[in-house]
This record gives sequence, structure tokens and C-alpha cells, in this order.
Amino acid sequence: MKKVLIWGASPSIQTIFQEVNKEYQIIGFIDNNSEKWNTILFGTKVYSPPQLVTLEYDYVIIASLSSMTSIKNQILSLGIDEKCILTKYVEYRVRARIDFLRKLSVELREALVLGDVAEVGVFQGDFASHINECFPDKRLYLFDSFNGFDQRDIEVEQMYQFSNASEGHLKNTSIGLVMQKMKHPENIVIKEGYFPETTIGLENTFCFISMDLDLYRPTIEGLKVLWTKLSVGGVILIHDYYSGAYLGIKQAVREFQSMIKDVVLFPVGDDCSIGLMKIDKFETSI
Repeated sequence: MKKVLIWGASPSIQTIFQEVNKEYQIIGFIDNNSEKWNTILFGTKVYSPPQLVTLEYDYVIIASLSSMTSIKNQILSLGIDEKCILTKYVEYRVRARIDFLRKLSVELREALVLGDVAEVGVFQGDFASHINECFPDKRLYLFDSFNGFDQRDIEVEQMYQFSNASEGHLKNTSIGLVMQKMKHPENIVIKEGYFPETTIGLENTFCFISMDLDLYRPTIEGLKVLWTKLSVGGVILIHDYYSGAYLGIKQAVREFQSMIKDVVLFPVGDDCSIGLMKIDKFETSI
């Protein structure tokens, strides 16, 4: 059986881990977060990126949906042959979400749904760059602490056992890193800080919002705030709704759905996300 390393040491990749484990011998994980180095995930050790060149393996399997492209480029920069890099476990998921975004942008434009666009939970900006490209004539608001998970939200995760997330996770990013990926940087509005406090004073309306927050509290509070700013016919895309590692996301969406009447939920085909479309609750069917 061929030996592999999985790049992306997060509990959220449990499904991918199980898929890979059926085909290969997993000898370890690689991750950019130094706090994970030398820890154990799913009974296997986590290594640093430089150690990749010292280990014996057949393939490196990328398991990060949000940073697939940037991770692949990082692996190549270490001198690893592209033939040894496998993206098949996340590529169809990533492409499904991007295809959904592209088609949705056309539908929103043709339906004349008004408003700006936004992403909450930007990380390194890979999906944000696609939003920027698909909506070239709209301002793109990017909400992120750029410092990883906040302890206030982690306490809620621990209290209700929603996830094993830890403070500071996903902090290996920066505004500069995100901005260099934008095709239309002149349209970008950075909202740095603790969310949803960064929405205070925001009077904009939106036609599309991507929410990739992983955690219960910012997701439920964000939905309460941003739904009031979403145009009828607009869509909020919620990442990790189907994730077994971040149970608070589905809990937050279900709770929010029970509070309102003007929403339709639909899966988007990436095995991970769900869409929420705002409908006119006063409309009656004929």
C-alpha cells in the first residue's frame, strides 16, 4: 500500500481522512500552523512543511478546501514533483462551490437583485478572490479578525461540544496576503476585527454573502445581523453546514431558520455548504 501525507491537520477533514485511509497508508499530516506541529490527529503525527522533504512517502494529499491552490503552490516551492501532489479529494468540492458562485452571479445579475457582496471568514482569500472576479462591478466587503478564532467563541464551542476548535486557529493569514489575490482590488473593503462587531454602522444592502466562520456563535449572530441587509432574492452561502467537525454551523442555521419565514434552504453540491435565499414573505402563491 502506498504511503501518503495529508496536508491540512484539522478535525474538519475527518470525512476526507476516512476516504484516503481506504486507499493509502497515512503516515502523517502537514500543516502551516506551528501550534499543531508534533501533535497527534486521528492517531497520526503532524509535521511542519519543511519536514516534507525529509520524509518518505508516495503522495501528498491536499485536504484543505479553502486553500487548495495556495497549498499546492507551497508544496511545489519546496521542490516536490507535481506528480506527487493529489487534490482529488477536495478538488471536486472546491470546483462545485466555485461553479455555483459563477452561475449564481449570473442569475442575480439577470434578476436585478441589488446590493454589494461580502465574505465573512476570509482566511487567506482564495474564495474571496472568486467572489471578486464573479462580481467585478460590486464592492466586496471582507470581514475577518485576521488573527484566528476568538476565545469568546471557543468557550461556546466547548460549552456545547460543537467542535474541538482552539483559539488562534486559522491565524496564518494577513490582509496583504488576501489583497494580492484580488483581480479587482479597488472594489475591496476590509472590515478587520471581531465579528459581528465589525458590522456596526454598516448600512449597505447585499445580494450575496459567503459565511465561512466554522463556529456557532459568530454564525448565528452574523445571520441575525446580515439577513436584515440582504436583498429579496439574495443568497447567503454557509460553509461547513454538512461538516461533522463543526456541529455548531447546522445548529446555528436551524435555529435561525426557526426564527424567520422569508428563507429557502438548498444544498449547493459541494458536500459541505448550504445556501439560504431570501424570499418575499408577503408573496402569495397562485
